[in-house]
Amino acid sequence: MSAGAPARPTVAAPPAIEARGLGWRYPSGAVIGPVDLEVRPGEVVLLTGATGSGKSTVLRALAGLLPRDGLGRATGAARLGDLDPAALPAERVRALGFVAQEPDDQLCTGRVGDEVAFGLESLALPEEEIPVRVAEALAAVGLDLPWERSTAALSGGQKQRVALAAALAPGAGRLLLDEPTSQLDPEGARGLLRAVRDLADRRGVAVLLVEHRLEEALAIADRVVILEAGASVADLPAAEVLRDPSALRSRGLEVPELVALFAALGHPTRPRDAEEALAALGRAPSPETGKARRRGRAADPALISLRGAEAGWPDGPVVLKDVDLDLGAGERVAVLGPNGAGKSTLLALLAGNLRARRGTRTARLGGGPHGTRSAIRVPQNPDLSLFCGSVAEEIAYGPRARGLSGAALALRREENLAAFGLGELAGRPPQGLSRGQRLRVAVAAAAACGPDVLLLDEPTTGQDRQHVDAILAALAGPGRAGALVFATHDVRLALEHATRALVVEGGRIVLDGPPEEVVAEAARRPGTALRVPELARLCALLGLSPRPAEELARALG
Repeated sequence: MSAGAPARPTVAAPPAIEARGLGWRYPSGAVIGPVDLEVRPGEVVLLTGATGSGKSTVLRALAGLLPRDGLGRATGAARLGDLDPAALPAERVRALGFVAQEPDDQLCTGRVGDEVAFGLESLALPEEEIPVRVAEALAAVGLDLPWERSTAALSGGQKQRVALAAALAPGAGRLLLDEPTSQLDPEGARGLLRAVRDLADRRGVAVLLVEHRLEEALAIADRVVILEAGASVADLPAAEVLRDPSALRSRGLEVPELVALFAALGHPTRPRDAEEALAALGRAPSPETGKARRRGRAADPALISLRGAEAGWPDGPVVLKDVDLDLGAGERVAVLGPNGAGKSTLLALLAGNLRARRGTRTARLGGGPHGTRSAIRVPQNPDLSLFCGSVAEEIAYGPRARGLSGAALALRREENLAAFGLGELAGRPPQGLSRGQRLRVAVAAAAACGPDVLLLDEPTTGQDRQHVDAILAALAGPGRAGALVFATHDVRLALEHATRALVVEGGRIVLDGPPEEVVAEAARRPGTALRVPELARLCALLGLSPRPAEELARALG
């Protein structure tokens, strides 16, 4: 949003979504609230805050999904217009669309078309109307897939789109969205959020959106509600947050990079993209320089080598094609690329969870700091990795299974609890934590095993920027000399924490080299599927290597 962009008209209708002193006490003793917010028809309100601040709990309370029986206790009031969310009628899909943080928790049929049609069929709509609504909903979220495609065979990002399409199809006037872009590539995230804004503008839908991707979310939001320690502490117009990002910065939340740059420069403009930023700075684009990156040189000695490898999931098509890759000790490799490019498949192949259908995978493990012989992969969904009764037990489980006991086991457990900021959660059951906290537990439990190679699939999901940086800093700490590979859509993460970056497109590695060179080349290369952040694109237009906003501000004087 630029500084001169017209403000959206103030909506005077009664709130469609409302919380007044809303709170929830978990059986563990954790407390959320009090929370006050409202969303009127046609508004998009961004609900943000640090990981574990209660955002998902607030959405579930407003959706009427917190248990009414048991040890938890609700306080305050939640309303959906004149409806009580805890007592919605059977036709709740007409009143409310809810998309959970983890799409696997929400998908209940085996095929894409059936999933989107499920709510429509429960409303007993005319048979001829259902396919039209399904097609409209899938188009709205940018998902072009055969309707008979198995939902189990979809990527995490594709599952998110299907869940959102299923929520949109019945035409609800309210949407509660819990990180709907967390597993989408940047281009997909922008497209989906534009579709959400369009629903608010054209259909008057009231949207309450939880997001950590603030750059994209602020561009479509009317207002921002910030949670801190479970309570609402700020309710501000999005335009005000863009003009003065101190409300985000003071709470450790990510400030959009172009906003941070222009705030540091003392410039009143808040550009939407790199081209607008270049014009505001009065600069002309630099002539294109550089050549396409060659493949990164072979690591010596390699922990894992792939040669001419082809791979795909069982009973599925070939996803990876002709992959040559050497992974060396001490490398920190970011795997970038759009949804469906093959990033998760590459991690599974490196971990030995998939066999190469053609070509070879050679592993020379055993040189890790703890004498282990392993490559451990943490999947996108952390719940697939967690099964113990407490966080402390989860961290200790792997080292105990590998022979540690007594004081050595206790030391390993405490070191990893501290390194990943989990000390205060040690006695709590992982299943009762937020998704971002559960992911931190899963990463810490894998790291505690001291693997030679640790592979993380989307470690930013559900995490605020501080926790993401803390996770990767912990994995670079003393005694962790093995290789780290992480698949991510967050290019800034690659620039700040990786020693090497790979770009995967169409199942092939198309760029491989130092992160700043790979990102600069991707920014210059026409037709690449990798969406480069606007600040990095601005650097490329200026003829500079990618750098943080503060550093670029100094370079620009």
